[in-house]
Amino acid sequence: MIRRTPMSAVAQGAAALALVACSSVTDASETPRVTLLIQRTSDSGIIAPSVSVSGQDVVVRGTFSTPCLGYGVSATARQTADALVVTLSGRQGGEICLTAIGRFPYIGTVSGASSGTRTVVVRHVIEDANWPVDTVINTRVVIP
Repeated sequence: MIRRTPMSAVAQGAAALALVACSSVTDASETPRVTLLIQRTSDSGIIAPSVSVSGQDVVVRGTFSTPCLGYGVSATARQTADALVVTLSGRQGGEICLTAIGRFPYIGTVSGASSGTRTVVVRHVIEDANWPVDTVINTRVVIP
């Protein structure tokens, strides 16, 4: 059962600071490094999903939604022979869950991807709720 209590201004500020930067993780030997910046904003600040290429960097943008406030967000990237898969995962911090949906606009930069034509897939996963995996980007790009 989720305990729902009002969040104090101090707790809100601490939650916002915790979401300003997200450490990146990678797996496998040919995996590019992920740099992901997460900023919390109001509903009017929703970023539509998009992907662009700048040199060998692949930049993804979007808004990650969570069932309530108080979620931490992490990111991973995996490169295969023909795809670059970025997964943003959310997990509740365990303290409180306000009924408002959390929205976290982000800009993620995948550095070091191999040259060639690749399918870029961006998935949003809520690890501890019964929400389906949301594929927000699935498109082909050419990395020089």
